[in-house]
Amino acid sequence: MMDRSQGSGRGWGDPTYSALQVLNERYARGEIQKQEYEEKKAAILSSGRP
Repeated sequence: MMDRSQGSGRGWGDPTYSALQVLNERYARGEIQKQEYEEKKAAILSSGRP
């Protein structure tokens, strides 16, 4: 059987995806404010591009 986690798109093996998951969890728990969340999210997404 083929593992569907591999292939195109972002998945658990993608460091950008993992970083966003952690960031989302921290924001959801109230550990960081919206401004900090938005700044960190933009930094994570821009770091994954050439």
